Amino acid sequence: MDIVTIQLRHANAKKLLKELEDMDIIKVVESPAVRNSHVKPSELRGFLSKEKASALLSHLDETRNEWERFPTK
Repeated sequence: MDIVTIQLRHANAKKLLKELEDMDIIKVVESPAVRNSHVKPSELRGFLSKEKASALLSHLDETRNEWERFPTK
């Protein structure tokens, strides 16, 4: 038995999956990690080292400054 993750692209997709499940062809298992994918910023604390975070912020500032040099129409 294989386990796959799919992305539903059409409004009727969930209905079709339900029909396949009713025919005992597949079993739909909703993963709480996928369903509840919103991460609180406080959960990311410590994810990057202070050095990496500082380097990232510096790079973002440089990139923003480069974009601001280009005139907009």
